[in-house]
Amino acid sequence: MRKAGTTVGLFSIHSERSWGIGELGDVPDLARWLKRAGQSWLQLLPVFEMPRGESSPYGALSAFAIDPVYLTLGDVNGVDDALLRAALGPEGLDRLARAKDSKRVDYLTVRELKEKVLDAAFVRFVENDWAFHGEEAVALAQFAAREAHWLEDYALFMALRAQHAERSWLDWPAGIRDRDPRALAEARLFHNRSILKRTWIQMHAARQWETMRAALAIDGVVLMGDLPFVVTRDSADVWSHGKEFHLHLSLGAPPDALSAEGQNWGLPPYDMPRMAESGWQWMRARTRRMAQLFDAFRVDHLVGYFRQWVRELEGDRRGYFDHEGDEAQARRGRELIDLFVHEAKPARVIAEDLGIIPQFVRDSLAHTGTPGYKVLPWEQENGQFRDPQAFPEASVATWSTHDTQPITAWFDDLQPWEQAQLCEKMGVSADASEDEKMVKRLAWLYGARSELALTLVQELVGMRERINTPGTVSADNWTLRLPWSLETVTADVAMRARFDVVRDLVAASTRL
Repeated sequence: MRKAGTTVGLFSIHSERSWGIGELGDVPDLARWLKRAGQSWLQLLPVFEMPRGESSPYGALSAFAIDPVYLTLGDVNGVDDALLRAALGPEGLDRLARAKDSKRVDYLTVRELKEKVLDAAFVRFVENDWAFHGEEAVALAQFAAREAHWLEDYALFMALRAQHAERSWLDWPAGIRDRDPRALAEARLFHNRSILKRTWIQMHAARQWETMRAALAIDGVVLMGDLPFVVTRDSADVWSHGKEFHLHLSLGAPPDALSAEGQNWGLPPYDMPRMAESGWQWMRARTRRMAQLFDAFRVDHLVGYFRQWVRELEGDRRGYFDHEGDEAQARRGRELIDLFVHEAKPARVIAEDLGIIPQFVRDSLAHTGTPGYKVLPWEQENGQFRDPQAFPEASVATWSTHDTQPITAWFDDLQPWEQAQLCEKMGVSADASEDEKMVKRLAWLYGARSELALTLVQELVGMRERINTPGTVSADNWTLRLPWSLETVTADVAMRARFDVVRDLVAASTRL
């Protein structure tokens, strides 16, 4: 069935009760607001735990743990006004007020303040429930047992990271760095309380996630996630599965028209042969985790599963593919696509297949019926934009991604001939008002044959700001906040009228 959806960074939204960043408790209201515009799919950018000082959701400390910064503290057992005021004090409350009013997400402040309140609530839990084996203690033990395959290493990793002043595990003492069994056993005993706290926090994250998913299901909204290609070098996953990553190499992208030297991401490539020897256990577990959290998810940088562009961290910095030969690359990539599709069931897998993509990658997607992406401004052939109605049904049509400008701004940066041709194809005058152009752009997008049409939330509400500019380090990257609270924008007459127009477009394209 043809559907329309919206891509949102959870960090970008906010409500009157949230703490300067979008929270899990905000998502049902967000989905209901978007549903007014006929949006029945909601894609969230990655939500896994980031290190202190990081804002990119693609630089997480864990491929499994939900970031506590997204917790709605009012829904955490033990958190009330008295505890909150005692934990933060006047200075903390003042900082919280400023974070709520900030035009950009202040990750450091929000994370620090939430940690203080969670620490205080955890002490209350230990004293009032854990010590007496109460219901919450039983629930925590059950949760810890159920999620032990990732939770045990993650909680210990976070405890050790705190002990070593947030330094990379590569700089830890040899025993724990190299995961000597005796050193790990001693560390688990020494950090027992910190491990318990991390487990308790993740239990509350899981509860809030389940509540949120249930609310979306009632409203008929499909929740879509985003699976980053790889994790950072300094992560719980690389520390606990280090032999399955090439720590002496750096992942990137080969040279192209936009970068003569290619891209260097600084991320550790997979040791694919070693992973294959283990039966792809970590990859399978990660896929199942995504299916546990989402109804569907996007597999980032799909071509990397066929072949990784790598370079040495030191010495010869020329890049090369880790796997040579089209047949070998196609065989490996198809095996992993089959793995994703099988392990994700019943969740739907969607492939991010943008950039320079060999034909055998497209063939592998077709083999499994896995949808790829069609970004309208990039869909050109011989100087002509492709007609979206000719796209394959198994595809996702979109004007833009989180790494590009929204079309509300991107259109102005297109070449004059591109603008003229698009306006002609969309049936709108080049000097038409922005509202008229918005209607025609969405109509053209929703008219695509693709089973899913995605917009960025900025495009839906008429904003020009972008989420991220790749290859740059900026305070603007990943800190975008919508200028209205969910309560304000939901009641706004002009926005309601705008969404009514969008809903009519969705209905006209049989996506409602």
